[in-house]
Amino acid sequence: MDVANGIGCSPEGQRFYPQSWMDNIITLSEDTLSLHGTWSKIQDTLHFAFHSQIAPNTIFYFQLQPSPPPLIISIPNNTTIAILEAPSVDKQYILGEHASLQHVSLAQDSNLQFALQTGSRLSHWTHGIYPINCKENVSIRLLGPHTHADWRECFLCKNNVHVETCIKIEHEAPYTHSNCCVRSILDDTSQFKFQGDITVQTTASHSQTSQNNLNYLLSQQAHVLSSPRLHIHNKHVAATHGFATQPIDPTTLFYLQTRGLTRIQAQKLFLVGFLRETYLHLPQWVDRMDSLLEQNLNDD
Repeated sequence: MDVANGIGCSPEGQRFYPQSWMDNIITLSEDTLSLHGTWSKIQDTLHFAFHSQIAPNTIFYFQLQPSPPPLIISIPNNTTIAILEAPSVDKQYILGEHASLQHVSLAQDSNLQFALQTGSRLSHWTHGIYPINCKENVSIRLLGPHTHADWRECFLCKNNVHVETCIKIEHEAPYTHSNCCVRSILDDTSQFKFQGDITVQTTASHSQTSQNNLNYLLSQQAHVLSSPRLHIHNKHVAATHGFATQPIDPTTLFYLQTRGLTRIQAQKLFLVGFLRETYLHLPQWVDRMDSLLEQNLNDD
């Protein structure tokens, strides 16, 4: 499958990414020269260092060989990069001072690490509309002051699919900020497991962190195991966390039906709005994702 037809597609070939992103994708491969950065290999690890001059609105996609070695991606100081995550084994992102990374990933097996230097920002979104079985392991280290990590995920699961996401965020410097928002809708006998660990070290005074996992069950056989955890080692922080799992409240649907909607329309409107919170920060995605969710939510 060529790049133009393969990026951003489900195993069934359904396209997820909006055309405005597809038109600006640049594919990077370790066996080709690049005007955007430099490839190197140290022992069994690949390295790619972006140049500091990157055209705005450019989106990068790393297309690696089957079973690639671990890849370290460096983003220089004061540089803004957008990346679509490709399937791979291990990737580590190193953000220089005041660098920004907008990172988007289809739900898939992954092992990702992020290291943020002073003033850098990470904005991430994982999306899964009827994904296959997958497990995501994420580690984020806020190494410098005034770093910011915003991690959001949404899943719509059916059949006997099992999805697991494990997110570890460490605040290691003062005045750091993190937000972790994970939402899922489960039908049939699907299962979702969320494990979130946020640690605020003694060196991370005046930091702020929030973590929440919210889930709706459309079937009595669907199952969620959620474990949000905070480890606070400094008194001068603001930290919140929580989770909730439940079926849709019938009074909510009844209210929407009194406004002229059918029950099916009311349920779709409610569920699309529930997941929309995870991608509202990406305005170019909103219409596309709303449409895909409405198409894929069952009519029964």
